[in-house]
Amino acid sequence: MSLMSLRSLEEDFPVLSAKPLTFFVAAPYGNSVPPFTNGTLWQAHDSVTGAVAGTSSSRNLVKTSGVPSPTVGSAVNGRVSAVYDPAAVDFSIATLNLSLWTRSGNYNSGTSTWSGTASAGTSGSFSLVQQGANPTPTDGATLNGRNTVSFARASSQRLSNASAISTILTASAYSGWALINNNSSDTAGTIAGSDGNDAIFADAGSFWHITTSLTNGGVAQSAHWDGASFKGAEQTLTNSTWSLLQFYYDGTNTYFRVNSGTWQVGPTQGSITDVTGLLLVGCNWNGVAFFDGLMADLAIAPQVFTNPQTTFDSIKTELNTFHGLSL
Repeated sequence: MSLMSLRSLEEDFPVLSAKPLTFFVAAPYGNSVPPFTNGTLWQAHDSVTGAVAGTSSSRNLVKTSGVPSPTVGSAVNGRVSAVYDPAAVDFSIATLNLSLWTRSGNYNSGTSTWSGTASAGTSGSFSLVQQGANPTPTDGATLNGRNTVSFARASSQRLSNASAISTILTASAYSGWALINNNSSDTAGTIAGSDGNDAIFADAGSFWHITTSLTNGGVAQSAHWDGASFKGAEQTLTNSTWSLLQFYYDGTNTYFRVNSGTWQVGPTQGSITDVTGLLLVGCNWNGVAFFDGLMADLAIAPQVFTNPQTTFDSIKTELNTFHGLSL
């Protein structure tokens, strides 16, 4: 077996393709199809000499599970190259320790069940269901070919789980996200009074919530009660468009952002005072303030992710791909 140098490859591509090779991958000749498909495949080239065909065209380089793929690099003699990063990490949301994770396409409006999605945590067995006899959401508009979940304020729609929020988070640490399309907000509480606002997530004890509000021109909020007051962070929220809310609490501060915006850091705060309240999705703690819009992806983890802001960037990238967005 022999290996051709990059220099000879640049000069002799036509010559190489005219030999009966058993393995031949290279930057494409001329400006034809790039060698990578979504960063996971390097297409092999044909090779032949007269009537003697090589077998190189059947030997593509493919992605190995759990190993990062190369990325498309700069051009070499007019042809794109492969870039290998030894420090790269092959990221997948499913490898995170999630206690709640529901996605578009997994909601059964007939049974009012939003089934959990499997991860390295317990999210696969944690579903959102009807709370008592209360109205439940309906199938919403499709997003990248999957039905979202539509919550109507006028119908007081909500979901729950027969579990305390202690099953999905801890009093001293949590992380999560919510991919939503908010039609409108109907309440105007600041962080200090955010338990009365329209809620995406809340607990029935009024100690923790992710909400929307008309205050400051329209915002989303992440807050909890630490024994003295509600504290947290908020960010501007635009209605009638998809928005990814990402949040975490590290035992000292709440961190919150929308889409690719900067992280807002809340004031120093203590742990959640009480985590025994029932989980609610789509309404606030006492069922009087309701989210109005679509939900497509919800998740909670009972800890802060390793390198949280970098991890949240990777989460956003994967969610953009899955849902066909560019947030």
